[in-house]
Amino acid sequence: MTSITDREINAFLGVSTRTGKLAYVGMDGRPLVTPVWFVVEGGCIVFNTFRKSAKARALARDPRVTLCTDLEEPPYASVQVQGEAELSEDLGELLRVATMIAARYVRPDRAEEFGTRNGVPGELIVRLRPTKVLAGFMSGARPDPGHQRHRRPQVDPRNRDRRRPRPSSPSLRSPPDAAAFQPGI
Repeated sequence: MTSITDREINAFLGVSTRTGKLAYVGMDGRPLVTPVWFVVEGGCIVFNTFRKSAKARALARDPRVTLCTDLEEPPYASVQVQGEAELSEDLGELLRVATMIAARYVRPDRAEEFGTRNGVPGELIVRLRPTKVLAGFMSGARPDPGHQRHRRPQVDPRNRDRRRPRPSSPSLRSPPDAAAFQPGI
């Protein structure tokens, strides 16, 4: 059986700032999905969340969850981790985990600052203990760096006529600077 501790899966889950998409059961039984920043530790997916959030309330009621993360460009890959969520309010552990998550997703020199901000009373540590892990890795060679992939033209989502290309302004084509985006600060 595939495991989160398999070398290739663990490396895939831990690379870069790829977010996880956490699926859980809402109050009315609907499946809900939300992005989370996470780390892999001790064979678990670990993240933190606000105790009064809909996500935390749902996990306290029904701990069944699935986290999926994927690579959306060649060579395409995905890992899905199904399991049960365990919640903890241990402040010492929360500060450590929040700082470790911040070191992955925020500039390393600001990890302690973000860890301190998020490792406070009212936050929870969530440990997803895997019961099943599914992985899909495309086989074959990596894309040739000299090969130009065909890209579909970007379309302005405000246009109903999807055939019109997006304006060529760099500010509309470029994603925002992730380092400049600092929610809550």
